[in-house]
Amino acid sequence: MVLRSPLIVLVLLAVGCQPPGKIVRGPYLQQTGATSTFIVWQTDRPLTGAVHYGTRSTRQREQRAPNRRTMHAVRLHGLSPGTTYVYRISAGGRTTRVFRFTTATADAQSLTFGVIGDFGSGSSAERRNAELLEAEPVDLVLTVGDNVYPFGTEREYPRALFGPFGSLMHRIALWPSLGNHDYGAEEGVPLRGTAVAYLRNFVLPARPGGERYYSFRRGNAEFLAIDSERTSFAPGSPQYQWIARTLARSHACWKIPYFHHPVHPEYEHPMAGDLTRQAQLERWLVPLFERYGVKLVLTGHEHNYVRTRPLIGGHPNQRGIVYIISGGGGAGLDPLPPQSSPLSAARGRFFQHLLVSIHRRRAEVRAIDAAGRVRDRVRLAC
Repeated sequence: MVLRSPLIVLVLLAVGCQPPGKIVRGPYLQQTGATSTFIVWQTDRPLTGAVHYGTRSTRQREQRAPNRRTMHAVRLHGLSPGTTYVYRISAGGRTTRVFRFTTATADAQSLTFGVIGDFGSGSSAERRNAELLEAEPVDLVLTVGDNVYPFGTEREYPRALFGPFGSLMHRIALWPSLGNHDYGAEEGVPLRGTAVAYLRNFVLPARPGGERYYSFRRGNAEFLAIDSERTSFAPGSPQYQWIARTLARSHACWKIPYFHHPVHPEYEHPMAGDLTRQAQLERWLVPLFERYGVKLVLTGHEHNYVRTRPLIGGHPNQRGIVYIISGGGGAGLDPLPPQSSPLSAARGRFFQHLLVSIHRRRAEVRAIDAAGRVRDRVRLAC
């Protein structure tokens, strides 16, 4: 073994003989649709890179990253709907193994997606939920906030998100929404309010909400990711106007808002801010949901599972909206009050994710615990 002196090492570095850079995160998918997707990865230093892909071989096509950087997001476009592609990435003289993804089917009447919330803790329960979602036939995954704990910082993402979900994210896009911990909020700690690490790691539609709120369409479903934590949704605000406009214009049978704070929680020991947010949601957004034909609303924040009866104006009505709290993704569970709310149809204190299957005007929602058992099931029509 030849030992180099520190002086020789410095000289080698000075003349450009640095060790090659490496890929430290990814690749993972974002915004996968029928004809495009983003491939995202991170390197340990600013590098150029490329995506090599095709339907039969990764040698068929190449899309290069435009600049030297550490966070790379390359958009592949002109893809064929409902088609499986193979891909790999190269950067710093290194190449990954081959991965695969499948584009969305244009105008598909059937769709299966997962939902998970309050999960980014790195716990065994989170890992088990991730394993189950990876084994299930999901086309995409929604998150209802608190993607990492406790402060939403960059250093938490490897343990809290990419460790448990990295394998799934190689081939399936996550469509997240913001929770209080993504903004750096924790009881007794001042709210940082930036969500900078969330905006760095997720590549989301920039308009209209600067990636903090957005919508996308898949087949017969319109999804609205709403920021219920920091971006105002009061009447007259840009987010409120966007929600109203998106719901009014959409011809989708299924209009599905998803966000962090619950509309009809069963809090055991609520904080004042939680009750304020609940009142705002009921006063401002529920009338929009009811006016424009929403049948399902997905939320988290409360670390357990609660499903309401169909509701209109806060009262049971078979033509109303079902609100589901799926906050048992992996963080410590919250207690439930001894007595169930008269608005609730099902509830439980267990780790879980949702599996939602849509076929034309019918949908089935299943709450699946960390052992893979179906703990609740509801069928809906739009």
